[in-house]
Amino acid sequence: MYKKLLALFATTIVIATLAGCATTSVMGSGFESLGKNTYVVKIGTGGGILDQAIAAENAALTRLDEEAKKFMAQNKKFSNYQVVKSDRSRFPLTYYEYTVEFK
Repeated sequence: MYKKLLALFATTIVIATLAGCATTSVMGSGFESLGKNTYVVKIGTGGGILDQAIAAENAALTRLDEEAKKFMAQNKKFSNYQVVKSDRSRFPLTYYEYTVEFK
């Protein structure tokens, strides 16, 4: 009985670790102005081993959308945004850097 439970628990841990879910965080102080309604923000990603490709990028884009909506709520002159450039850094930390134009 205990061996079956232990095997099930171990299998669950391995699957959760490999599949994982990407976590995100805003790096620095959030949106930094580049001038004329253009801002840059870095979104750090982390999580399971296999999430570093598609899941990490999707999580970063989701977090970007959340942060952009918060930013627009605080800056009423903006009602929309567009990503004009995106870069990914893998060393020493994995993050996406988005250049965003607010309209």
